[in-house]
Parts: sequence; C-alpha cells; structure tokens
Amino acid sequence: MPSSNRIGGQYYLFQAYDMYARNRFPGALRYLDKAIEEDTYLIDYYLMRSLVLKRMGDFQGALREIDHYLEVRPRDFVPEKIKKNLTDLEIFSGEALRGILPKENFSVESVSLKKSLGLTPFITKNMAGMGKISIIGDYAFLPDTLGDRLYVLDMEKRSQSKSFLTKSPVRVLSFSGKEILLCDQEGTLRSIHVETGEETIKCSLPKVFLKDGLLLSDSRFVYADWGKRKVVCVTYPELNPLWEWRPKENPSRFAPSGLDSCGNLVALADEENGRVFVLDGLDGTTQESYACKSPLYFGWTSWGSLCVLDEKGNASLQNSSGEFETFITMPGAWSFARRGMDLVFLHVSGKTLWTASMILPNQFSLSLFWLQEWQETVNSGRRL
Repeated sequence: MPSSNRIGGQYYLFQAYDMYARNRFPGALRYLDKAIEEDTYLIDYYLMRSLVLKRMGDFQGALREIDHYLEVRPRDFVPEKIKKNLTDLEIFSGEALRGILPKENFSVESVSLKKSLGLTPFITKNMAGMGKISIIGDYAFLPDTLGDRLYVLDMEKRSQSKSFLTKSPVRVLSFSGKEILLCDQEGTLRSIHVETGEETIKCSLPKVFLKDGLLLSDSRFVYADWGKRKVVCVTYPELNPLWEWRPKENPSRFAPSGLDSCGNLVALADEENGRVFVLDGLDGTTQESYACKSPLYFGWTSWGSLCVLDEKGNASLQNSSGEFETFITMPGAWSFARRGMDLVFLHVSGKTLWTASMILPNQFSLSLFWLQEWQETVNSGRRL
C-alpha cells in the first residue's frame, strides 16, 4: 500500500481551500492533486475536488469525484444533496446549450447598507444623488454623482472597501486591480489609483452633459449626452467620432437615461419618449425598439433576456411575445448591474441594494446552499 503523509496532505488541502475561496480554481486543483499524492486515503480531498470542478463548470467531472467520495461514505447527507444538484445542473446546462431555456424567476432580497452591512461611514448626510452602479468581480462601484464621491463595496464580505473623493462620477468603466477608470458628468475619463487615490485624466469630451457611458472594447467608448440629446460612440482614448444616434421620431424630446452592452449590442432607455432601443455598437444602426413607460435603465440578464427599470421602480422582463412583465417593484431603484446570475439594483439615495437572484426550476428550488454556491466561472475582480 502507498505511504501516507497526513500532515503534508492537510497542508496542501489548506492551500487548495485558500485558492478556492479566492476563486482561483485551477490553482486549487493543483494543490488538491498534491494533497492526494501525499495522503491517498483521505476521501475529503475528492469532495473538495467536486466543489472546485463544479465552480469551473465541469459538472461531469464534479459528479465523478463526488461518486468516488460517496462510495466510501454513502450515508453522508450533504454530499448526496450536492450530487442531486449537480445531476440536475448537468441536464439543465445541456438543454441550455441546445437553446432550451426556462422562463426566468427571481427571489429578491432588499439590503439596507447602513443597518445590515454596518456601513455607517458609507451612509452620509451629504449623499446627494447616485450615478450608475457597476459590478466588476467581487466589487460594486457606487458613484455619488452630486456628492462628488465614489464608494466601493466588497460584495463577498458585504462591507465598504474604500471611498474616493472625485468630481461628479457617473459610472466606473473598468477596474484593473490597481486602477479604477471612470467617467464623470462633464465627460472627463479619469483613473484613480486604489492605494493612493491619485487621479489621472485620460481624456475629456468637449461640452457634454454625460448621463451614462460605457466601454464597448478597449478602444471604443459610447456615451449618452443628455444636453445634446444623442448617443455617441468614439475611439478611446483619442475620442475620434465613430457614429452618433438619435431616434427618428421626436428626436428633440430624446432623453437617454441609461446604457448597457452585450457584446457589440448597446441597449439604451429613452425616458421622455417611453421607448427602449437596441443598437449595433459597430455602426449605430437600430436593431430593436420597444415601448415602455418612463424607462430609467435597460439592459440584459445573464441569460440574454432584456430587463427594463422604470421611474416607479418596476423591473420588468421581456416575455416570449416581446412584451415586458413586471417581476418586482422597488420604489427609488435607479439602475442595475449583473453579478453572476443575479441582478443588483441601486436606490437613488445609495442607501439600499436589491439583489434579484435567479431561481431555476427543479434543481434550484430545494437548495439555498446551491444558490449561494452559484457564481460566475471566471471572476475577474481582485482584492483592493
């Protein structure tokens, strides 16, 4: 029989768990392989391998590992429950790849950032008016446009990470781990160093009232100019114009209130005309248009469905007939962002976040544990 080094195996198991907790799944597998080499007989390694493979999207591999675990410990209840979820998810993912997707349903949790998260420094009397929420990796970026401050929340720890004094921030565009790139209401794109708070101006648009903006790629920036009532796409950072867009009907009343993107598609909400549009981000041509009363924000869910948020806080999903059906009302909701399979809505005051978690039929309805475990396979966020 092969020799057993229990201490060496446990050392690598702890290293694997550290990698797993930081969403570094390939590294976790490598440490688990070393743990098994050191101590072949500890079956817990295979349960851990199953959890890691599940998070990587390898459901068949995760099932093989948990079957191996259950051969030794067939009476363990929790692993058997995990196996049931894995089996259901493998079936669901296969159907999804063939285009068979169920209707989306959500459970919604309202979180008071001051009471539940203990963010007394975050909730200030000077909180004046929020911009657009962005979620990158584990971090939510909440710009207080009128209060000249950017707040950063660690969504995993549910705590404030940092805040920065910066002029009229509207939206965070990207986060590299060391630098935050954002756009402000006057059309300036600047970076903030997360350690020093030092700001560097990247480029500035001339004479705009920027309502929202986003990067379509590393070299293309699209923004909604509320003052000139148009949506414009430019090169970044040169700011050379690529295209601009206004609706053909009632262009003088065009009030672009929010932007979102999915690949090369751009979604925008026209609050005054009561329309939402989908544009081709390459040339600015109109792809789709839908009627919706007083939309504030319009974008995609993780599964590609369209979601619209109106001025009364009604969040609606598009059904198979192309109509929008309200699934939750959140008075004061201002914008939303995707986080894995969830939609996270921000109150205009910055005091409340609503998290709408997708509930898939059968495989998710019985297990809150599985809902908490489901996240994006690739997590690009880094610790501040």
